[in-house]
Amino acid sequence: MIPVYNIGDFFETPVSGKNFHINRLEEINPLPLRIKSPHKHNFHEIFFLTEGEFQHNVDIHQYNIKGNQLFFIVMGQLHIWAKNLSPAIKGYRLMFNDAVFSSITTSNQIVFELLYNKSLIEHPLIDLNDSENSSILFYSEQLIKEYETAIPNVTTLNALLFLFLNEICKEVSSSAFQQKQRNSMNIFIQFNKLLSDNLTDHKGIDFYAENLAISSVKLNKVIKECSLMPFTKFVITKLLSEAKLLLVTTDLSVNEISYKLGYLDTSYFIRSFKKSEKTTPNNFRKYFEK
Repeated sequence: MIPVYNIGDFFETPVSGKNFHINRLEEINPLPLRIKSPHKHNFHEIFFLTEGEFQHNVDIHQYNIKGNQLFFIVMGQLHIWAKNLSPAIKGYRLMFNDAVFSSITTSNQIVFELLYNKSLIEHPLIDLNDSENSSILFYSEQLIKEYETAIPNVTTLNALLFLFLNEICKEVSSSAFQQKQRNSMNIFIQFNKLLSDNLTDHKGIDFYAENLAISSVKLNKVIKECSLMPFTKFVITKLLSEAKLLLVTTDLSVNEISYKLGYLDTSYFIRSFKKSEKTTPNNFRKYFEK
């Protein structure tokens, strides 16, 4: 079982009810021994690197993060902390969950549209020009300043985080981020959660459409609009992502993984995996065992 951690778990002494945290990367502490790798978060995390470089592995993809870049880890993604984190790096790490926006509806929408955008999830690195870097640096410093006061003002932190994310949205909107109808995005987010909970048992679109109280035609249109894939391809992609996680993080055999994901025919599962990844499940596992 892959552990799922709260923000408060990353403190030397666990803190309950923590919805937000920010720190400078040059002051980051070693992970507490209780934090196992790989793991998942029930919060979002943004790294803003101003100097240096380091590596992170998210959903079995390795990313090299450099100065003047933003790096996103969305809630629920598999995360492997970099072992070669250099003391020379500078920047900021923000952790926050959806609860931090409970009092600001507009901000909540920005989080949905920004963090659940398929382009950003698949390409979580954003390069910043001097102007963008300056604006995001300003709000990062304001967040740190308020956060480190004796009694931080929650409303002020929420407002500053809103402005921080709004600056990021400007950059994403001009590059990878495609504006979606808010209603479609909300449906897509609900569908994604429903799919995660029922992926192995329900692979037909009718089940999800019925639970979302919309037609199958409408749901397929929303999925295409938000993911650029029809329902069937989206589900297969999701299944293969889960298969990759199980291959890397468990000792389950290929047959056991195939059965766990609801495939009745292991040979069909292997063919599907090979078609997508250009290698067999066993070879994929061996690569990450190196």
